[in-house]
Amino acid sequence: MTFDLRAASYEQFERFVFDHPPPTEGAGAVDWFWDALDKAMDDEESYEPPACVPALQVAHLTRLFRDASHLATVYAPEQLCQGFWLLFGAAGGELFQEPMYDPQVPWEARATCFSTLVDLYEGLFAAVWCGDAAYMLFDGLICGHFGYPHPGRRLDAEDLRTRDHIFGVLQRILVVPEESCQRGALHGLGHLMHPGTAEVVDCFLATGKAVNADIAKYASAAKTGDIQ
Repeated sequence: MTFDLRAASYEQFERFVFDHPPPTEGAGAVDWFWDALDKAMDDEESYEPPACVPALQVAHLTRLFRDASHLATVYAPEQLCQGFWLLFGAAGGELFQEPMYDPQVPWEARATCFSTLVDLYEGLFAAVWCGDAAYMLFDGLICGHFGYPHPGRRLDAEDLRTRDHIFGVLQRILVVPEESCQRGALHGLGHLMHPGTAEVVDCFLATGKAVNADIAKYASAAKTGDIQ
């Protein structure tokens, strides 16, 4: 299978991500995309690296996140979990995560894309089990770009602007009254290492919005980045 999405319509993009059988259970089971990548790379003469048009990809991602509730009517939870691992795991860095940070894509488009992650959590993850996707999403999105702990390099103005924006997105997800959403947001806050994290978490705890004691305990750990 080719990983060339440069001319993909939104419908083709969505099917590419989610319309695959989930891996069979048991030892040796792998997600379809790892198997496809391995086979493609084995054929060194014809292998072409994943390719996309960053601005188009950001537009597709924005639509996907904004209309996420419909995904549960089309795909099984196991397919959704596998698809989100492609979007936000190591295999999808070039195709899905890098475009969201690409300075060649207008900031307004990228900022909107990040903001619609709130719709993804509210519209899908709050209502439908998608494996560990809600918990691990920001792990891949944040650590894949900023690293964790953050590297010694000084963050430039673009990184600081993006970090501040993601920080605001995480605050909006944090107050969604579902454990999957709050845990995912706290996981992201712990990895983002924004200077305002401790204050936001303290406010969250003080207002009693944590859905249970486990979330309250996890929030305390997220203040210092002591999360997995």
